[in-house]
Amino acid sequence: MDHEFSVQLRAFDGAKSGAGVGVGVLLALCSSLLQKSIKGGFVITGGLNLGGSVETIFNPVAVVEIAIEKGAASIVMPISSRRQLNTQAVGRVVRTV
Repeated sequence: MDHEFSVQLRAFDGAKSGAGVGVGVLLALCSSLLQKSIKGGFVITGGLNLGGSVETIFNPVAVVEIAIEKGAASIVMPISSRRQLNTQAVGRVVRTV
């Protein structure tokens, strides 16, 4: 069974705050194809460039804080962003896996 997708995403606002959703959309498409649900409370961040590389997200501390406020159980982000998170989160409890 062959599947072919063509997806074009645009930010919903002028600030382009939705620009880093490529990894989440990719996982959603894979989930749909495999007919497996992604568990609730799962936050996925990170953009994809045209070459398929995952891009670093801006201000990962703010992203994590908002996700926790909204009840996130797990957060997936690019390794480079997690490194920033470790250096920026002075005085906060942060656990990276």
